[in-house]
Amino acid sequence: MNDTSSHPESFQIPEEDFHTLDAALYSEEKTAILIDGANCFSTIRALEFQLDWKKFYFLIHSKTTVMALRYYTALNQEDDGVIHNKKLLDFIEYNGYTMITKPAKRIALEDGKVRVKGNMDIEITLDAIEISKNVDHIVLMTGDGDFAALVSFLQRKGKKVSVISSRWARGAAVSDDLRRGATHFIDLVSFKDEVVLQRYSQDEE
Repeated sequence: MNDTSSHPESFQIPEEDFHTLDAALYSEEKTAILIDGANCFSTIRALEFQLDWKKFYFLIHSKTTVMALRYYTALNQEDDGVIHNKKLLDFIEYNGYTMITKPAKRIALEDGKVRVKGNMDIEITLDAIEISKNVDHIVLMTGDGDFAALVSFLQRKGKKVSVISSRWARGAAVSDDLRRGATHFIDLVSFKDEVVLQRYSQDEE
């Protein structure tokens, strides 16, 4: 059998492995989408495409009543003040996302290299619990298995909790516990063509 797991565009994923956006989201529901920026970035990179966050904004708003759309990331700032991926983060914020940030920790190693640490798990968890009081459905855009307990907690409170990630992101695939625990699991590959970033050459009008 040929290994197609690293080429999600080359085959059809069995439908029982995921729900589509249309199956998971309803226009009359109040929905909050919380995006784990670092985890999502790793997943998208492993799938070998670039996500157009403007397209994703309009796609989500066309499917449900969006009460919150938040992007969480730790800011990796160099000693000279330069912030990594600042243009991308500015673009995301400009296009309607609420940015939740904090400084990443930079740890000097013995070999002279710098290790950057920073996750937003606590911020996402606290916000999800607070927001859940005012919405019907919470969508977590992450594959991090640490959120499986949060999914279970919110479901016990009567909330739908869906997860957007991918099983096909080699080295950054969604946690099995998170995928199986979610009310709906939506694979990024299932709507990739609707949100892929299109690049045009200078010859194109």
